[in-house]
Amino acid sequence: MLKHYDFHWLDKLQEENPNKRVLEVIHDYAIGSQTISGEILNLKSFDRIEAVNMILFHKSLLRVSNTRQLKSYIDTNHKLLQHLRENYTINYKE
Repeated sequence: MLKHYDFHWLDKLQEENPNKRVLEVIHDYAIGSQTISGEILNLKSFDRIEAVNMILFHKSLLRVSNTRQLKSYIDTNHKLLQHLRENYTINYKE
């Protein structure tokens, strides 16, 4: 599948929003009016069914690795560390 994918298209898409997740950037693009030209590389050997299966597989991987779940952990961890620093002192030995 990699031989068919136009990575330059995704690079162009992410240039305007480098801090957003890939799915968010693609979603914004899908509902927006912006057009970025791309192409299917090596079109003669392209298999549509294989492409659909790979897309669905990668889509499920991106959902599972969603950083929103991690963000909640990071926020909670930050609050916990802040509380610990306010209530406990660490004695360093030099």
